[in-house]
Amino acid sequence: MSPISKILSILAIGFFCIIMFFIGGFPLSEGYNPIKPAADTKFSSNYSEDNFNKVTVGMDTTELLKLIGEPIGKLPNHAAFKPMWFYSVNKESQSGDFAWLKRGVLIGRNGKVREIQKSVLYE
Repeated sequence: MSPISKILSILAIGFFCIIMFFIGGFPLSEGYNPIKPAADTKFSSNYSEDNFNKVTVGMDTTELLKLIGEPIGKLPNHAAFKPMWFYSVNKESQSGDFAWLKRGVLIGRNGKVREIQKSVLYE
């Protein structure tokens, strides 16, 4: 096989792999979905990303509930006994297994927002 044939073969294989990646020919196990980042995420019923972005440290829980509503769940003893309210969970996507958007709030003993958790999880 000539050097030019080898180079053309490598280029053809690379091009084929890129095309297959973009049309979904290869499964994306826990990959980030740039077209629909929330594809594998289930949010609480009144959740909105814009309102979650307005949550601030020190905000009272009554303000928090007015802004983004009730969480999907509450963990009473999370991370050194700080309650965590979570507004999103991992769900099964119809189109593959993608990363999901974690949205949660840690509540301090004083009943105010202590920490805001916003990340992409690959589980």
